[in-house]
Amino acid sequence: MFFETAGISGNSARAACSCLRFASKIWREDADLESSHKSQRDAVAIREAVKDDLSGILDLYAQLFSNTDQASLNSKELLPAHYEAFLEIEQSPNCDLFVAERAGVVIGTLAITIIPNVSHCGRHWAVIENVVVDERARESSVGTAMMQHAIALARAQGCFRVVLSSSVHREGSHKFYKSLGLEAFGYSFSVFLP
Repeated sequence: MFFETAGISGNSARAACSCLRFASKIWREDADLESSHKSQRDAVAIREAVKDDLSGILDLYAQLFSNTDQASLNSKELLPAHYEAFLEIEQSPNCDLFVAERAGVVIGTLAITIIPNVSHCGRHWAVIENVVVDERARESSVGTAMMQHAIALARAQGCFRVVLSSSVHREGSHKFYKSLGLEAFGYSFSVFLP
C-alpha cells in the first residue's frame, strides 16, 4: 500500500484512506453540482415567441440575410408591420414562430406553417422558414433542437412531409439539414413581389 511505503501504516493508513475517500466524495459532489449548474446555464429552451422577442428575432434575421440581396429588406428597427405580422402569426392556428433561448437570451428562431392539403389523402404538409442560430451559438446543437422541435410538431399535426428552402451558397446549412435526415428534393423557385 502507498501509505506503508511512505512510512504510514495500520490505523493511520486506514484513517488517511478514509479521509481521501471523503475528500474524493466531496470533490465529486462539487463537480456534479458545478456540472449541473453549468448544464442549467447552457440549457436551451425552445418556446413560442412572444412580442418582446421581436427585437432579438430581427437581430437574428440580420445575420441570416447579411450577405444576400435581401439584406436591405430586413430592417433591424421594429416597425408597425413587424407587430402586425407577429399578431397574425400568433392568432393563426397554422403558423408558429419559435425561439431558442439560453439564460434569458434569444439565440435562435424558426417559423413553421402547417398547410392544409387535398393530395396525399388530405394530409397536411409543413413549411419551415427563417431558420437561424446566432453565429456565436452555432455548433452547439441549438439548430438541431429547434429543427427536431418543428419536425415533431409537424408529425403531431399529421403532416406527410416537411419542406424548407436553403440558399444555394449555404453549403454548411445543407450539410446540417442532411444530418437531420432531410434530403434535397427538386428545385425551389421563387419570385419576389414588389
